[in-house]
Amino acid sequence: MNRTSARWPYGASTIGVDYSIKYPYRFTKMSISPYGRDVVLGGRAGLAIIDLEFPLSPPRTISIDSMWKISK
Repeated sequence: MNRTSARWPYGASTIGVDYSIKYPYRFTKMSISPYGRDVVLGGRAGLAIIDLEFPLSPPRTISIDSMWKISK
């Protein structure tokens, strides 16, 4: 498949490419969007939303300022 096809107007797609990215927080939960484009990582510090089209860009974050724990 040609990754630079008209299907991806912003250049080559990174979906399906293996990456290893380190974050300064510990995440214990993960969920993926129904379309497979975004991943949400959850932990005690909060949530990090990663766009799989641009995985090296900074994630969108939601801090948790509570004593509540992430559910199991």
